[in-house]
Amino acid sequence: SIPRRPLTEKEVLVKNLLNLSRNRYRRVLTQLHLHKNYLLFYLLNLDDSKPDSYQVDQVDLG
Repeated sequence: SIPRRPLTEKEVLVKNLLNLSRNRYRRVLTQLHLHKNYLLFYLLNLDDSKPDSYQVDQVDLG
């Protein structure tokens, strides 16, 4: 079997963001859009005290 290459720093960042969205937030809406070399990571944190608050991270995978 072919050994898996180690993750790049950017891939680790994306993986951590995805884990964060699963673990930290009670109700979360995540959308992943691949466009050329960009991964747009939308994390909508539906906090009861701030229902319209949201956080957007854009990660350059190029």
